[in-house]
Amino acid sequence: MRGLWCGLVLAVLVGLVAVGAPPKDTLVIGARTDIIVDLDPARTYEVFTNLVIEQYYDALVNITVENGEVVARPGLAEAWEVSEDGMTWTFHLRRGAKFHSGNEVTADAVVYSFHRSLALNFAPIWILSQYVPEPEMVQKVDDYTVTITTTEPVAELIIASVVGFQGICSIVDPEVVEAHATADDPWANQWLKENDAGSGPFILREWSPNERIVLERFDDYWRGPAMVKRIVIQDIPEPAAQKLALDKGDIDIAWDLLPEQVDMYRGDPNFKVIEVPGWSIEYLAMNAGRPPFDSELVRDAIRWAVDYDAIIYGIQKGAAVPGQTFIPA
Repeated sequence: MRGLWCGLVLAVLVGLVAVGAPPKDTLVIGARTDIIVDLDPARTYEVFTNLVIEQYYDALVNITVENGEVVARPGLAEAWEVSEDGMTWTFHLRRGAKFHSGNEVTADAVVYSFHRSLALNFAPIWILSQYVPEPEMVQKVDDYTVTITTTEPVAELIIASVVGFQGICSIVDPEVVEAHATADDPWANQWLKENDAGSGPFILREWSPNERIVLERFDDYWRGPAMVKRIVIQDIPEPAAQKLALDKGDIDIAWDLLPEQVDMYRGDPNFKVIEVPGWSIEYLAMNAGRPPFDSELVRDAIRWAVDYDAIIYGIQKGAAVPGQTFIPA
């Protein structure tokens, strides 16, 4: 099952004015946060964690979905091109983008960030190292130009998806990171596990594990200030508890509702259901090296026996589409 959708339910604030309702300059999200164990972008891997750090870090490229298609849009890099052999990508940085410290985002920061991720070599590094395994493959040309050389020719959407991956390829402020480095921890991993060295639209102000995350608007963000001053992500692990909090007006967004719960809000003028394509893929794995799954006929029989419509419309309530490949269209 490819392209599982992310369904959110938002309370229309005007219709939920009540005692204890959150102030309108603060967006309160109910979500399961116990899956967040580390906020160092070089180590974050899980989807929700990366969605959180995306609020206070930037990448060279923004990967988004438009009209059902995955596309690359400018991020900290406002333009890029590839060499004739398809192996050297040149990224031109926008001028004036600032880190939360006030330092400018330059080529030095980009090179430092990639070198840092490669040096730390945490689990997500394969996303980068499968194409860019060595630090010297990321080079500064001038203050606003960086080249990234791959081991083989790579399609634009693939390299954009790599350098746009929030986490392993998020850009950190070298000055801030180095200020918190130690002899035993030269890349300041312990400090970055729960602190912020980014340039994104929000600043990380608090992370209380299994309780809440607080983000505060960064007014000097290069795209302009965000619409809300604060985001509070409240730990509410159970979908039923999220629904109750949403109904009471204690939260503005319920992140983890079940498909049947989302359906309850359709047509209700006090709530808005937002559904966007997600990155999840649900699949049935078969070991093709062992009988009976070593037979293509058996695998085909299982494939044809699956009632895809029952899964999509019965279980997922229409929030999924069938897929034939793991490769983005």
